[in-house]
Amino acid sequence: MAALKSAARRVLVALAATLCVVAQCATFTGASVQPAHPTAADPITLVVTRSLTPSYAVRFAPDSVSIAANTVDIVYSGIPTTGFLPPPFVPLQVPLGQLASGAYNVNVYVQPVGSFGAPPASPPILEITSQIAVFNAPANYDPRILPSPTVAGAQLYLWAALPQMGCFNTLRLNGLTTAGNEYTLSYTVSPRTGPGVVCFTITPPLVLYVPIGTLAPGQYTARAIGDFQGVMNPPIVVSFTVLPSPLPAVEYYRVDANHYFMTADANEINTLDTGYFPGWVRTGQTLTVLPPTAPLSGSLSPVCRFYGKPEAGLDSHFYSAAPAECQAVIDQFSSAWIYESGNVFETYLPSATNGSCPENTMPVYRVYNNRPDVNHRYTTSINVRSQMINAGWVPEGYGGNTVAMCAL
Repeated sequence: MAALKSAARRVLVALAATLCVVAQCATFTGASVQPAHPTAADPITLVVTRSLTPSYAVRFAPDSVSIAANTVDIVYSGIPTTGFLPPPFVPLQVPLGQLASGAYNVNVYVQPVGSFGAPPASPPILEITSQIAVFNAPANYDPRILPSPTVAGAQLYLWAALPQMGCFNTLRLNGLTTAGNEYTLSYTVSPRTGPGVVCFTITPPLVLYVPIGTLAPGQYTARAIGDFQGVMNPPIVVSFTVLPSPLPAVEYYRVDANHYFMTADANEINTLDTGYFPGWVRTGQTLTVLPPTAPLSGSLSPVCRFYGKPEAGLDSHFYSAAPAECQAVIDQFSSAWIYESGNVFETYLPSATNGSCPENTMPVYRVYNNRPDVNHRYTTSINVRSQMINAGWVPEGYGGNTVAMCAL
């Protein structure tokens, strides 16, 4: 009788295994890893989710875990069952330890048995195939929009550094979609080597450098969503502002006074060019600045302008991108200098420590004529600065080269 029961159990186990293969029933429904995007330095845990109506009852711990090359095989013994999964409804956790960087195939099997500890009743059943990517170092995408500053009319690019991985990688851009002021890029990273080939080379980070077009002034968001050999990467997101198109601030010179003047205002430029104020001529020098409508952020700063009263012996204009200096003129010299505007155009502030300018901007040097009729000249030319100093003008600004502001 016992032999008949044992034989019947083996038949039922084999039949259940056969039916499971034919009907594609499942004991497990998915697998993931913790942390979600592991590096080679992280202890990795595989999390296996169980079906609420499993074909096999399994224990919490697998019977075996084997890691060979870039394949992880996990085997659970399973007893055929019907009905619902009894509580607790918790995923199964399988510690994998630290893995070398690269892409791994993870296979989770159920080994049908008549009872736990009994010999296998049939070949193991592959229930889940999943992929995980292990990075060489923590991901630091450093996303940005280039060139910076981002201005209307310029061809803009989304740039981001993708993490290192084992083997040589190939990057494929799948497409760029737009929805309003949001841009979404899809990309895929996959190995250059064929399946089953083991390689040990760590590649440098791959780089995204994708044109997103010329944009009108406004607020935008760019996203890059990547598939790393079957594993979705966390979205790379960067929000950015496109500034209005730059303007030229045109420089003029009046020989009888030995004074310089500059303006980015179209009406003032036209008035001077048409000779409404006799004696003023263009020098051929300009500064590239932003209009006063540009939204302020970072070191972008409004440039204030003052006019020196003729009755004070001045008849000259003074400009500053430093809010503290603008306020100091108002507080201390309002009897001689008329505050004309707090924002005639916008430039970037240099470092107050060494006078360095933000990336892709040019230093603007300021020199002072050192006379009672106070006049200043503003130039991006280091040669012009030297010529003015040799003529007795005094440099003013931040750092060793006395930088007053930074133009585009």
